[in-house]
Amino acid sequence: MTVRRLALLSALALAALTSTAQAAPATGHGVLHSPNGAYKGHSPGYWMAQWWAHALSAPADEHNPVIAGGCILQGKVAIRYAGDCTVPPGTAVFMMLFSTECSNREPEPFFAANAAAAEACGRANAGAATALDLSVDGGPVMHLLDEDFSAVMPYTTVPWPENNIFGLPGGGTISFGGFGYAALINPLSRGTHTIDYAPQGEGAPPPDHSVITVAK
Repeated sequence: MTVRRLALLSALALAALTSTAQAAPATGHGVLHSPNGAYKGHSPGYWMAQWWAHALSAPADEHNPVIAGGCILQGKVAIRYAGDCTVPPGTAVFMMLFSTECSNREPEPFFAANAAAAEACGRANAGAATALDLSVDGGPVMHLLDEDFSAVMPYTTVPWPENNIFGLPGGGTISFGGFGYAALINPLSRGTHTIDYAPQGEGAPPPDHSVITVAK
C-alpha cells in the first residue's frame, strides 16, 4: 500500500529528474513562496488537502486529475498533478511533492477516524520518501525533504464516488487528512518554463521533465 501511494503521489502529482550535480539547500532561491505562512491566503496543508479533494471526489476515469494530469485552477493557484499545463499570468503553481492521506473509508494502516489519527498515520508513512529535489528553469536543485516544507492536512470531507481512485467500496462521503511535503512556485513570467523534480524512495517513479506555460 505504501509503495502504491508513493508511486501515485510522486509519479502522477509531479514530474521527476535525477541530477548528479551538487544540490543546493532548500532556500527557494526566490522561485518558491516562503514555506512559512499562508499560501495565497491558506496554509500549505489546505492546498495539499485540495489536491487530494479533487483526486478523491472525482470518479476514476479520464477526467480524474490523477489520471488526466495537468493543473486545476483554484483562484490564483494552479494545483498541479502531472505533465505539462498552461496557466494564466500571475498564477502560482502548487506542487504536492509527497504526501500520505488517511481516511475514515480506508482499511488499516490508512484508516483514520479524526484529524489527529490522520496526521499520525501520515507521519508514520512519511519515511517512504528519501529525497524530494526540485529545479525550475534549470536553476539550482533544491532539497525539499525538509521540515520547513512539510504540512499537515486539515481533516476534510468530500464526496466519495463508487468508482474511486483506490478501487474501494464507495458512495456517500470520505473524510481524510494526513501529512506530507509541498512547495508553491511563485508566479512565473509569460512564456515557457521547465520543472524538474526528483523524488526518491520505495516505489518512486523514473525521472521525468515537464513544462509550465504562462499564457501571453
